Amino acid sequence: MVFFDWGKDQKKNSKRLYLEIQMIDVTITSCGRQDLLIRTLDSFLTHADLPLGTIYIHEDSGIEGINDTIKKIFPEIVFLEPPARIGQIASLDALLARVQTPYYQALEDDWTFDKTGFMQMSLDILQEKEHISEVWLRYPKERNNHPCHGVAQKTASGTKYHILKTGFMGKWHGTSFAPSLRRLSDYQKLFPNGFASEIPWNPKNPLESEILVGRKFFKSGYRAATLLDGYCRHIGGNGRHVKPFCGL
Repeated sequence: MVFFDWGKDQKKNSKRLYLEIQMIDVTITSCGRQDLLIRTLDSFLTHADLPLGTIYIHEDSGIEGINDTIKKIFPEIVFLEPPARIGQIASLDALLARVQTPYYQALEDDWTFDKTGFMQMSLDILQEKEHISEVWLRYPKERNNHPCHGVAQKTASGTKYHILKTGFMGKWHGTSFAPSLRRLSDYQKLFPNGFASEIPWNPKNPLESEILVGRKFFKSGYRAATLLDGYCRHIGGNGRHVKPFCGL
């Protein structure tokens, strides 16, 4: 297990929480945008509010040595670096095969975090609501207009959240590969042989895989939640999307 030094206040708080909960592993999909990846890492580690286990990054660019500088800055991080691109779905399977904690923080390489508290609140929701499979962290304006049910809900500990509506645009039910806290057992239950065993990967239409994964979660009775406020912003737009085969 890895313990990152986030500063005196957060480190003190995290040591207290370590005695109360499991640590949280982190998974990150990356594909050739190291300037965005390091911004994602810096901001996440600055604002993470629960003890972290291991951070796993799957680099799908196929470029040898592309992460050498980042490895020197963050020697604790475990990098998975296949010699050739395998696509986002197989990348996620490779990452989840490494996760050892019941809950894990899923990230992509193009989001920056600007305040703390999101991990504990997300964990409150997942521990109390077994039918919720993930908790979104985006700001409301970055939710791609995905609507929520009108009345906010609240956990016993006071965390407020919305349930995302299903059937948005006829295909989106709330499942997303964007940053969220998730439960490893949900993935293992629905996809015992991995996503790639039944979800096709189309490099020309990467969202298709995300939709198909979401459809299975929806049909299995799972829903997605979002915190009322936002904690991360997307920085991969404005022409910074990766080349088609890497996904979004």
